[in-house]
Amino acid sequence: LAISHGQIFNVGKKPDWVLEDARLNKAWDRQGWLNRKAALFSSWQIGTDFCYLETKHPSAIVARPPLRPEVMRMAVARKHVRGGGNPLVVSDAQVAQRMANLLLYGQEDINQDKVKPYESTLHRKVVLCYFRDHNGEMIIDALLQAGFDVLFFETGYNKKYGEDPNRFGVKWIVKEEDRLKLREEVQFDSGGMLQHRRMLQQDGQAEFHGEVVGLTMNQATPSQRRRLSAASVDATFVSTPRMIRVADRALFVPFMSIADGIVASAGSQLISECIYANVPLLALYRTNDDEQVLNVELSRQERVMRRKIPIYGASFENFHAAYPTKKSYVRRSNRTTSSAPKLQPSGAKIARSEFESFVDKVDESLVSNAYFQQQMPRTANETMAAWHNSTDWQNISEQAISNAEDDPFHDMPDAAAIILEIIKEVQKDAE
Repeated sequence: LAISHGQIFNVGKKPDWVLEDARLNKAWDRQGWLNRKAALFSSWQIGTDFCYLETKHPSAIVARPPLRPEVMRMAVARKHVRGGGNPLVVSDAQVAQRMANLLLYGQEDINQDKVKPYESTLHRKVVLCYFRDHNGEMIIDALLQAGFDVLFFETGYNKKYGEDPNRFGVKWIVKEEDRLKLREEVQFDSGGMLQHRRMLQQDGQAEFHGEVVGLTMNQATPSQRRRLSAASVDATFVSTPRMIRVADRALFVPFMSIADGIVASAGSQLISECIYANVPLLALYRTNDDEQVLNVELSRQERVMRRKIPIYGASFENFHAAYPTKKSYVRRSNRTTSSAPKLQPSGAKIARSEFESFVDKVDESLVSNAYFQQQMPRTANETMAAWHNSTDWQNISEQAISNAEDDPFHDMPDAAAIILEIIKEVQKDAE
């Protein structure tokens, strides 16, 4: 049995929109060739994806994407908030505190005795970012210019690994700053990734680290009022959008439950999870990455058929063409004649349109607002007491998940059920 997302390009019939586009047709063929090699000697083939495709062979089928239980529970939690309910919380008190520290104070390790209680403040929308290839600096800059707080999940060193003495290979773990210093000394990098790291690891950059300043809603401009979620008239707010680094990727799904949007590399698993949980996603890819190009095009076709799917996508190259310099993104509401977009290639226009649609979707979200409202106006101890009295989304029952409405994959077969049927068939033949 061969099973993977990539098998859809081996066994799936090409949609007409692929056949009509020479670039996509070649990309599909290349991915099909790679996955045919992976399926050699297999009697059955299962491709998993977020959209249905007819297959070329009777031994093949396209199944719904596998979803982690914590993602399915997180989706129920988000729906609960979108319906006007109170935010649900994670069961692990330590995880809940780490999340609060990052969102409220901008750092994970903080002495609660030395910080002011989180007061009734205006806050910014929260966007999660993860980039497989260390190439997201221009996108992060545009998100900050849009007025969003960015939680950036870094790849590389994870301090959790170093704390586990039983983890295989732990002796080879090197702190990220030491590894980069060594790479720079031997001139290992040509400049791309190193420049990215330098920019994201500089402390105190005004554009990435804002200060909390006193400002009433009467003093805020109309555009500031729109971008900030009003919590009280006498509130203070973070004057500059923040880029908050997160080293532990185990926090990604908990943060998904309260995020207003995600910007990340265009992997099929994350696209599937965002479709399922109705999380706005801007999926980005390199133009030479065939699989991710096709993932975005497949999601775009799904969006045409199902308008509620909040998935947008563009190539890094077209995004950079649309926004060639830092601070080149300007919100539509703030544009003047001089800041209006100039004539650009069609790819850049598509990237601009997709990004602006994503920004609009994030603006509409009330998910993070529900989280921040739950935190106010409490001391750290009061926050944790409120946490103990809330509903834990990580313990949502299987029945609640199965009863959830609007499952976007409800009409697609489950891979596990298909495999069980294959096993029964093999057993029957053996008899």
